[in-house]
Amino acid sequence: MIGRRMLAAVLVATTFLTGGAFAHEGSKKPKKPTAAAAELKSARNKLDAAKKKLASQGKYSCCLKKSCDICARRNGSCNCAANVAAGKGACGECQAGWLAGRGAMKGVDPQAVKLLDSSHQGMRHGAGPTETANSLNEALGELTAAKKTLVKEGRFACCIKGGCDECAFETDCPCGSDLAQGKGVCGSCADGWHAGDGMFPGLALSEIHIAPMSDSMHDGMAMGMSSGTSQQPEAAFVESETSNIAPMSMLMGRTSRAGGWDWMLAANVFVVGTAQSGPRGGDGVFSANWVMPMFGRKLGRGYLTLRPMFSFEPATVRNG
Repeated sequence: MIGRRMLAAVLVATTFLTGGAFAHEGSKKPKKPTAAAAELKSARNKLDAAKKKLASQGKYSCCLKKSCDICARRNGSCNCAANVAAGKGACGECQAGWLAGRGAMKGVDPQAVKLLDSSHQGMRHGAGPTETANSLNEALGELTAAKKTLVKEGRFACCIKGGCDECAFETDCPCGSDLAQGKGVCGSCADGWHAGDGMFPGLALSEIHIAPMSDSMHDGMAMGMSSGTSQQPEAAFVESETSNIAPMSMLMGRTSRAGGWDWMLAANVFVVGTAQSGPRGGDGVFSANWVMPMFGRKLGRGYLTLRPMFSFEPATVRNG
């Protein structure tokens, strides 16, 4: 229990983490919620269910801890794991995942994973049974409708035909504008360009590179939500298709200035009322709570993370 005489307990931790920026280079996340939220949620659930079904049929063998979506969309199957094992390469979304530290295969150097676009990642026999194919098509139909809404809202400017799925689920795609400025794009867009789906004429593949979108900030900050004496399961931070544990939620964004700070905000507030009868009992209402603002930015070849943590329990948890 935090000391009751303190107004707030403060813990500041400073860590250096390797990796690049958390989001697209210099992009500013939209603050308003999107009208496509319901469609995106439904599409996410249906797509995960379809991929899980395909995996059970031996038709979705991805190389990431959270399997890619682009192979489902293009092929109705995924053979990235076998192709990575054979040294042929992974789809663009998987390659970006490897660079972000989400590779699921031991003994593989993330930097050595080449890009073999999703048009080469399909298995024979496609999506299998009609019911699985129908479920997949429903998911992709809702995702397409959601992308149209995101375009109308001015928050989806993609550089490939059909639009990338990764950025759609993030409700923000600056890939087109980033590419026009010579910046990197998401893994799905890099894959699309290699598969011949690029929308900018006269642009060479050598000019397409994946933006440094490492999860190091997310992982480092999320791990700060655990106390020093507890361990959180990986599924709490990297959601998987087979896990029943929901990922931790938090607000996040990036300051608008170039080279600015990434930020996250996480908090918990519990209000408890207790009524205990008897000579040793007592009644009371109290609140257990904490708030953790987190800030990070690139610093040289590493990443600087600041995590102050506050609690108002000295004021909300009284003696007795």
